[in-house]
Amino acid sequence: MKEEKEAIFCNTEQLLLCAEALHDELLKPGEHEYVWANAFLTTAPFFKIYGMYAKNYMAALETTRRCRHLRDGFAEFLSSAHARSESKGLLLEDFLIKPVQRLLKYPLFFERLRHSYSSLEEDPASAAADEAPSPTKLLDCLQFLKGTAAKVLARFRES
Repeated sequence: MKEEKEAIFCNTEQLLLCAEALHDELLKPGEHEYVWANAFLTTAPFFKIYGMYAKNYMAALETTRRCRHLRDGFAEFLSSAHARSESKGLLLEDFLIKPVQRLLKYPLFFERLRHSYSSLEEDPASAAADEAPSPTKLLDCLQFLKGTAAKVLARFRES
């Protein structure tokens, strides 16, 4: 039973800690774009842990399917959880893909953030320009996020 739980949920506890760290950074006071940029610059190096989760994804689905058929009460528990309003009509299998989807959205978000800062470069007199992370730093972070997302996606495809 413990092995099945680990196969389904893999390193979600580590992912949660990473998400909480990003969340805490995003709550810091200041101009939103600046806070967001710094939050990603601070936490992005930890996104590598998504690779392990992505590589395990297909095994998690298979274990869930097997447990649904072989474990007494598991299918009923999943049906009960699915019926709850908090589930928003999603199955466990739908939730299992969410961390991978989230990581793949970060570069898209960060590209838009970087684009919003490019307008500040055109107006250096802007007060926000003084607080903006350097364009090089933003580009480095975007490239890091894209690289991390590509590696995680490759691990996902391996699974």
